[in-house]
Amino acid sequence: MTELLGFDDFTAEHFPDRRVIQCNLTRGQSTASAGARAYVVLTNPGGGSDRIVVLLRSRSGRWIEKWQDIRTLENFRVKTIPVEHQMYGNDRITGIYDPQGTAAKLNDAHEREVNR
Repeated sequence: MTELLGFDDFTAEHFPDRRVIQCNLTRGQSTASAGARAYVVLTNPGGGSDRIVVLLRSRSGRWIEKWQDIRTLENFRVKTIPVEHQMYGNDRITGIYDPQGTAAKLNDAHEREVNR
């Protein structure tokens, strides 16, 4: 006899939570306010991660992708995104292989650049 999966079981099995890196903007700029949420899209380890690509919440509420100086970002952290989250299906923020290690490296790079 086969066991039937409930919707939650099916969802958890076929759509696992995603782990991404989230951060915040340290100071306002023309496109976004200070404290705006951002997701890391692409790091730049060869360049010391002094500039990275983020998906940033703009003043109008849209998500915009842009290169950002790491000194203008802070609090890099791993965020778990469940299937029902609005950003779950956004493939731009899910390509980082080791979110925990990458977040730590980005925090170190931020400190290094700020204290220059």
